[in-house]
Amino acid sequence: MSQDDAPMGRFQPPEVRCRQVLDAARELLVQVGYERMSVSAVARRAGIAKGTVYLYFDSKAAILAALQAELVADMVALPALDDPRASWPERLDALVAHWLQLDLSHADVYAAVFAMSHDDQPDHLVACLDLLRRIVEGGIEEGVFDVEDIDETVRMLFHGYSGVAFAKRDGPADAERLTGVVQRLWRRVVGLT
Repeated sequence: MSQDDAPMGRFQPPEVRCRQVLDAARELLVQVGYERMSVSAVARRAGIAKGTVYLYFDSKAAILAALQAELVADMVALPALDDPRASWPERLDALVAHWLQLDLSHADVYAAVFAMSHDDQPDHLVACLDLLRRIVEGGIEEGVFDVEDIDETVRMLFHGYSGVAFAKRDGPADAERLTGVVQRLWRRVVGLT
């Protein structure tokens, strides 16, 4: 029996246990939502003692924050954005395609994990807004984007994308169409035609 085939034993490396907690929490968030999820339920779902959860996370809110941080890390991990050969409009389009692909392929997870974000700029989204700002500023500096207020433009672009990303979807064809719609919208907002 290989190590991958071995049954989950009582003693696991910390990264394995942490992953078990986050996976269980993700499943519960999708199934019952944040308000009905409890640390006890996460522990039961993960097959571990409740006290073990507290070795990694001091609260339900800390578990949610860790899940949000993981999803945001995926959102900002797009090597094409640092490609000096890519134009700023191409980077903007790549960001839309990347974000929508992530959101639409895991819509239930994104909706559940980010459902608790009601303020205008929650901490966990700062990295996404910073990335979008970097693209807008780069396009302005190069003279290809025409934006009067960078902060308002970045917020509007992000919230416009969010509205599309979290709405009900009809599958892959819809995802392709929506990517084009958001890319055209974003291009207009930054002054491209």
